Amino acid sequence: MSRAAAPGGELAIVLHTHMPYVEGYGTWPFGEEWLWEAVATSYLPLLEVLEPGGPVTLSVTPVLADQLAAPGVPERMSAFLGEVRSATHAQDIAAATEPGVAAELERSAADYARVVTQLDALRPGGLIEALAPHAAWTSSATHAVLPLLASDAGVRLQLESGIAAHRTHFGGARPWRGGLWLPECAYEPWLDGLLAEACVRACCVDLTDVLGRGAPQHLQPVATPEGTVLVPVDRELLEALWSAEGYPGAAAYRNYHGLTSNHHRAWANDGQVYDRDRAAAQARSRS
Repeated sequence: MSRAAAPGGELAIVLHTHMPYVEGYGTWPFGEEWLWEAVATSYLPLLEVLEPGGPVTLSVTPVLADQLAAPGVPERMSAFLGEVRSATHAQDIAAATEPGVAAELERSAADYARVVTQLDALRPGGLIEALAPHAAWTSSATHAVLPLLASDAGVRLQLESGIAAHRTHFGGARPWRGGLWLPECAYEPWLDGLLAEACVRACCVDLTDVLGRGAPQHLQPVATPEGTVLVPVDRELLEALWSAEGYPGAAAYRNYHGLTSNHHRAWANDGQVYDRDRAAAQARSRS
């Protein structure tokens, strides 16, 4: 994510979606429910606000897309969110003693029930088809950190396979035009020729350690000698939502580390019971 350096500049909002491969690794309390929870609490809510052609760049990694397209995923996801999560919400509601926690868990349970209805409505194309109009960028095939690979051949394989996977999943709805998310925003100049060879036109990099926090150069895209445009992420702007201490960063936002017995999240970062209206007000107040 970067912000405009001056009036008349441009704001680029790049949302990176990725999930390590967990599909088929079993179910709650450890396994592929990590993916189901991301769908329920991130990807589906995101689809509710995205508009085709809107001013947001969405990357979907091949690893995530492959999992969402795997056979049996919609059925297992609906079963977990509609059955297991219904039962665990009921257990936590019955055990709640802190004022307001039961009410927040009841609201959360209703959200999960609505998610199941949304998932059923997406079939037969599922979430892949719903994301397709927005999925502009891809990534390396296995989300490999490219500067750490041992050879040019390895980088080529990661780039070519990742781009091919993107075209397979999304090419009909959103032809790939050269956007690629560098995993961990990791970059070295020796990648320039390989990126250009793969027809990568733009990617994000994190130059905070090079330029320093708050340096105005973070607001300036850089064209490599080979022609790929490097867009620095703005660490200060990112931390309005994602801080070094946890995410999201503000007091009113949901605490993703404070869990009930069944791993539901009923509290805000400041220890109060989570309040959606208070969090929305917090989000509107940030510039």
